[in-house]
Amino acid sequence: MHCSQVGDELENSQAWEGSELLKCGALKQLDSKSGEVKLMRTAKVHRRKGVASKIFEHIIKIFY
Repeated sequence: MHCSQVGDELENSQAWEGSELLKCGALKQLDSKSGEVKLMRTAKVHRRKGVASKIFEHIIKIFY
């Protein structure tokens, strides 16, 4: 799995298990009350394990 490099205006997070990238996500803040998910990717073998939900919760908490 490859996660594109994201710019400074985005909050991005990654989940790793050892040297294996499980999940990455990025959120762009549009204004004080809204944001846009710019990237959400999960390695195929790690789907349906709740990893994406944890990353999404993490990037939301950072902004709000």
